Amino acid sequence: MNKHLLFGTAVLLSMTAFPQAGKQVKPTGIVNQAAKNVELNENLISNSVVKNTSVNSITKPLAAAKTSSTPASSCKKFSSSYNALGVYINGQECLQYNPQVPAVTFVQRASPNYSTVASGNSGTIVMKWTMNTGTSWDSTVIWANTTNFARYPQGGLYNPLGNTNINNAYAIAMGPTNQGAAWLGSYFASKKITTPGTNVGGADQQYFPDTSPFGTLGKKVDFPRYGFAYTYDGLVRGIGEICNNTNATTASDAPAYQSPRGEAVLKGTFNAGAFVWSYDSLVPPTILRSGGSKQMTNRMADMAWNDAGTVGYVMMIGARAGTSGTTKGYQPMVYKTTNSGASWALLPVQDFMTPQFKGLVDRMWATASNTNLAVPFFSSDEGLDMAVDVNNNLHIVTTVVGSYSNHSDSLEYTSSWGTEKYSFPYGSFGYPTIYDFYTTSSGGWNYHIVDSMATEGPSGVSTGGGFANNPWGASGAYIDARIQISHSPDRKKMFYSWTETDTSTVSNLHWNAFPDIYMRGFDVTIDKVTKRQNVTGGVTLPNNADQSAYWHLMANRAITTNSVLNTNEIPFTISYNGSNDITVETSHYYLKGASFTQTDFTINPLRPVGVQSLANNTPNYEVVAYPNPASGSTTISVKLKEVKNFEINIYNTVGALIQTMNVNGQIGNNDVTLDISKLSAGVYFYNVKADNSVITNKLIVE
Repeated sequence: MNKHLLFGTAVLLSMTAFPQAGKQVKPTGIVNQAAKNVELNENLISNSVVKNTSVNSITKPLAAAKTSSTPASSCKKFSSSYNALGVYINGQECLQYNPQVPAVTFVQRASPNYSTVASGNSGTIVMKWTMNTGTSWDSTVIWANTTNFARYPQGGLYNPLGNTNINNAYAIAMGPTNQGAAWLGSYFASKKITTPGTNVGGADQQYFPDTSPFGTLGKKVDFPRYGFAYTYDGLVRGIGEICNNTNATTASDAPAYQSPRGEAVLKGTFNAGAFVWSYDSLVPPTILRSGGSKQMTNRMADMAWNDAGTVGYVMMIGARAGTSGTTKGYQPMVYKTTNSGASWALLPVQDFMTPQFKGLVDRMWATASNTNLAVPFFSSDEGLDMAVDVNNNLHIVTTVVGSYSNHSDSLEYTSSWGTEKYSFPYGSFGYPTIYDFYTTSSGGWNYHIVDSMATEGPSGVSTGGGFANNPWGASGAYIDARIQISHSPDRKKMFYSWTETDTSTVSNLHWNAFPDIYMRGFDVTIDKVTKRQNVTGGVTLPNNADQSAYWHLMANRAITTNSVLNTNEIPFTISYNGSNDITVETSHYYLKGASFTQTDFTINPLRPVGVQSLANNTPNYEVVAYPNPASGSTTISVKLKEVKNFEINIYNTVGALIQTMNVNGQIGNNDVTLDISKLSAGVYFYNVKADNSVITNKLIVE
């Protein structure tokens, strides 16, 4: 089979090869990310069911036998929905695991075969749960309404403090509603799962319109479909968008699609069998376009909490006000709370184009107008997810591309390549790369490369890249890697998943048309990762998953199945139908057996540290430090051939900036003495920047 070189087998190459942004394949086109609408307009889809007679089969290519391991032991159908749109959006928290009960839950739009539902339609929301990892399932209706049709559900279980009995738990769901013509509000519903009448909604069905006075919520909230979390302080949470116009279209409102302004942090407090909902508004300071709209995306935001509910993070992607250079682009804007949401603080801007993030720097390409400037663009096209680890540090897992422009009116543009209109150049250092960026206990950020992918998602519109290779394209559906992150119940281990396609099945093109799920793990306590695992390759019983892992979901938590071996099984679902049509009845399948044990965590994370020159300039100056090793002080001597200013920076081994100094350089030797008396003994790096060139060397402090 045609495979690309994976990072797990190319560590030495990655550490020694040093391509510059100037050596990347030159882009041939641009993409307006703000106008790139990956959501189908469900207002145009009938609420009557389109019965699909072939929901349990799908046409897939024939390929050579898989050579990678297959940790999933089975794929079993457990439900279906009126269509696939209920699991279509990246970031929806439909699949959850609650270890206190314990149960795996799946919030979905109802099946057309579900028993007669009072007020039922395609917007009826059902929760299903299993207590035996998918062998059997129970279910109950949470929301049913004849006028407000529920869409894009997320949810899970509310578990009363100290409870271990599933019969005392409550099913919860939230999401946006429409009334057949427009998005008009949001639904929040809960129901004790033992309430009689599994085919009718419960008493706690709350609707909040997005027009004043906004119902009992009192504030505007749109699309509360991200960031659902239950915490052990007795609260449930989610986030929703704050948009100027939820019914804007890319045709009429580009580039400021729906004009996002911020996020609503939603909190549900249980009271007498129902939830009282409240929220805080987080509206980040962003760069404004000349027309006044904010330079941020409404396509991806997320929220994550620790178990205690004390430390939480909310992330939005946008261009922060006051930024410039490499930080002026679509990058994480992260709010943090350490007091259960009583107050939120916006974390400082992080420059991801420093030596600390060499693995990212190597893979960036410059802006069109300035070949010496590369600006990271954090893209949700292949998925973006986040979680909090045992140390209360945030992990953001996603891909990053280069911005096409640094003009304030054009920050939403990225590049494309070739007639296929790829979002990545491929070739050396040009494959889609998955990163885990995480905060550190000492402040700032660290990272490692999770893996690379051979493919990217084909478009669901005829003018988009890969449409001709998209089996679901005729129904308007995009396919993407759906990058996700989960964690062990003790949060010591992070688990990553994504999908990609064997390129030999798509004529050696780089389109993710027939996806399999891949996963890796990361133990934050010992700083080790696992090998890459193929979850679905070769899995065909009792139902097929091989090359059919569409719209996959990964549970927020793993299940510890063996405490002695420290084995964690990660619940997955996939969804598809035999028509390759996202608008008709779609089956849901549960994948059982995908797991890691403690002995799998043996590999050092790929975390290159170094520096690069975007212009690929050869330095015309010399640098040396003496003494080295040193204690107390050291002298950096810079020999210049011409008068020029230069900058000296000292970094620790994880890339944190320790000292910086700007010098007006003269011809000849320029000796700069640095006080290092307060530095702990160990290895550091110093670099000298002059014009567009950088020299980096090691400094040892005794």
